[in-house]
Amino acid sequence: KSIFIFILSLLCSTIKANKLFEDSLWNVWSNIENTTFDRLEALSRLSKDVLLTTNPDSAYYFSTKIVDLALKSKDTNHLAVAFNIKGIYFAQKSEYNNAIKNFENELQFYNAIGDINGKANALNNLGLIKQNQGDYLKAI
Repeated sequence: KSIFIFILSLLCSTIKANKLFEDSLWNVWSNIENTTFDRLEALSRLSKDVLLTTNPDSAYYFSTKIVDLALKSKDTNHLAVAFNIKGIYFAQKSEYNNAIKNFENELQFYNAIGDINGKANALNNLGLIKQNQGDYLKAI
């Protein structure tokens, strides 16, 4: 019985911590006095770390906001992140052609800034899509 209570309290505290994390990111994004980078980072993390699993349509919506602000501020890294979010969104919906377009855009932006880890992530996502489509040679 005490183990059950412990697990239940641990679960409740984890849920509360996640909600605080989500609220904190939202507050950073909403405050226009924060730097553009901080706002983009907060919305990117909110979209990718929280919304893609809990509310994918909202993650997609906010990825378009990330694109708009990243274009205005010439922030290539956050452009890549936004296209990653869009690609994951379409992959979850099994809209593989749209996912591929977005992962290719992500790859293009990571190539432009020389981000090797980002490039590897984009290529991995493209490979996973090809695998899901049964195109194993292109997946490699």
